[in-house]
Amino acid sequence: MGTFIWSAKDESGETVAREVTAVNVEESRKILLSLGYTDIKLISEEISNLAFEDKNFKISPKDVVTYMGEPKPTFLETFVDSIKETQTFCIAVIIFTIIVYYRTRIILTVVIGIAILLIWPIFRLWLMQPLICYKKLNKAKEWRRWREVMYYVKKLESIKFNPIKIPLKEIMRLRSQALAGIGRMPEAMAEFEKFRDLPDVPEWVSKLALANIYDINKDYDKAIECGWEALKDKQTPIIYMELVIRLLKYRKETVKSKELFSKVDPNLLPSIIQPFYHGTRGILAYMENDYALAKSKLELSLGMMVKARHQVFMDANICIAKAFLSCVYAKLGDINKAKHFFLEAEKYLIAADETLLINECTQALGLIK
Repeated sequence: MGTFIWSAKDESGETVAREVTAVNVEESRKILLSLGYTDIKLISEEISNLAFEDKNFKISPKDVVTYMGEPKPTFLETFVDSIKETQTFCIAVIIFTIIVYYRTRIILTVVIGIAILLIWPIFRLWLMQPLICYKKLNKAKEWRRWREVMYYVKKLESIKFNPIKIPLKEIMRLRSQALAGIGRMPEAMAEFEKFRDLPDVPEWVSKLALANIYDINKDYDKAIECGWEALKDKQTPIIYMELVIRLLKYRKETVKSKELFSKVDPNLLPSIIQPFYHGTRGILAYMENDYALAKSKLELSLGMMVKARHQVFMDANICIAKAFLSCVYAKLGDINKAKHFFLEAEKYLIAADETLLINECTQALGLIK
């Protein structure tokens, strides 16, 4: 059984968040439909839920919907939000401090007033520290700055006595990836073994995690093998999608990819994954030499991602979409747009060491005389 979080409209037309436990995502959707809900959108499925599942800390479905739909916090944003939340109180403290100081001329009054004003923002900064740190870690991971990822992994581990925790299994998974990224594969595999042995990590989840490690280490055959093994254990739309992307990216296997992709129902994908569904179809069309369809799907995907670029890893995927659009426009003979998209994507492609995609772009652009 898995847990799925949906955004839907109830009978009154109000948008609500609902958590459904079911055998699979399709069954959970049917349950909501049978209860009369409409405009159903998947927000979080069992893969992402498992990463943050913690027996000591339960996040409500409403909070998950809010968290998934908003930019992740920074120190400055947290500080400003804290001031806004207590705006009336802050104004009252300032007025009171001015009045008392005017009457007493005691400088300590001002110091105490400032201290009172800073208590809540400082507390909020401390409280949000794990999420802020996690955001920075994911940004470093997005750009393949693995030593920086390792730094934030250690920082997350060092945060004590904070009620907001990044679960241990997520930290272990990230550490194994960081170790692989900096070339310490034996240590990465040792850390992965610890992750796999955790009692609340299903076998199919560990296989997906191992595939990610092999992706980072550029051991593409093993990454694909792990993807197949995960799919045998668990048939979910996202696992199908991950395998399709690997088959296209590493082997250009269009026939098998198309067969697997046909099994993906976009209605059963989380909202945040929808752009990647269209993007994957665009990449498949490109490799099938259907450049018109590839252009349409990749541009649709790009537009959706640009609107949601505050989400984790969206910048990287925007650059990947632009790289493939560069290839598409090159094949269509539009050299200006081809170069435009490639130049916009090039910085990320180099930083992330996307050698295969860089070669694909270079080859496509080289076809233009």
